[in-house]
Amino acid sequence: MQINFKTQNEINMKKLILSLAVVTIATMSANAQVEFGAKVGANFATFSGSDASSITGKSMQVGANFGAIVQIPVSGMFSVNPELVFSMQGCKFDGGSDKLNYLNIPVMAHVGFNGGFFVEGGPQIGFLVSAKQKDASGTTDIKEFLNSTDFSLGLGAGFKSKSGFGGNARVNIGLSSIDKGTPKAKINNMVIQAGVFYMFGGKG
Repeated sequence: MQINFKTQNEINMKKLILSLAVVTIATMSANAQVEFGAKVGANFATFSGSDASSITGKSMQVGANFGAIVQIPVSGMFSVNPELVFSMQGCKFDGGSDKLNYLNIPVMAHVGFNGGFFVEGGPQIGFLVSAKQKDASGTTDIKEFLNSTDFSLGLGAGFKSKSGFGGNARVNIGLSSIDKGTPKAKINNMVIQAGVFYMFGGKG
């Protein structure tokens, strides 16, 4: 019997995101020093997975990401950072490209150090907004062939100044196949991000 890796993976990710959401809500209600911010950056996206290697001329596609950040302190160095990010992803190949737009919700565990440097990591759920394939014959809507949700793991590092400005780099490693076919092709999203942000300060 073949194990449905995608289904089990989605269950595990949903449990993890739900657990972090509960911690976030509890912390937010108990701590008045919540900070809010905005971010913008560049994406360098491609496809990973065993079946992605068969894509002829596969290469990085450059896009953009932008959105909002909430930083919720838990202890002196540790915070939980939920985000809402519009992300332009996909992949280039010989003769064309796949352009996939997602609304992503990462929940980052954020550890800050003296001097403003930080590391972060956590799960991300993405909701597919649009999907277009462009080649020599024109542009085709391929959204119906792809899964409407995507799960990934984000790992990154950056710097935040005392004024609230900062920059970071992050890699989002796809954990679930984006393909909806039967059988499903093992093709995942892989996105490297680099950008800047500004935190507006806390309430209270």
